Amino acid sequence: MLADPDAVVDLVLSLARRRHWSVGVGAGAVREPLPSSTRAGAGPAFEHARDAVQRAKRSAPHVAVSGDDPAAAAHAEAVLRLLADIVQRRTQAGWAVVDRLRGGRTQTELAVELGITKQAVSQRAQAAGWPHERDVRPAAAALLDRASAAP
Repeated sequence: MLADPDAVVDLVLSLARRRHWSVGVGAGAVREPLPSSTRAGAGPAFEHARDAVQRAKRSAPHVAVSGDDPAAAAHAEAVLRLLADIVQRRTQAGWAVVDRLRGGRTQTELAVELGITKQAVSQRAQAAGWPHERDVRPAAAALLDRASAAP
């Protein structure tokens, strides 16, 4: 269970990268105290998550969002599916660049480290969809945040 929408985006894309998960995101309140098992959880967030997981199993990529604000949840789902598709299409060469850029390295540092030109690093980042992912992540997080608030 995560309260930070940026962390949710990170987790969804990390699981999408592995390709073995159906990822359902439930956006909403939880009843406290929290149980020791998520299966015993109660509240709108848990109900939304259960629905989202079932829908994610039937979609490609396997990502779904359900929330208190259905329109915002649908928008968040569309953006997360787009990002998951970008992540799942990325090659190993693309991951070699993206993982390092996300880690804070510059393109110049990467060029030296990988033994390629700075232009080649830029081309790999573009081909890997990194600029789109980087720019769209905040929108996904904002939509998830909106999805957890009833309209």
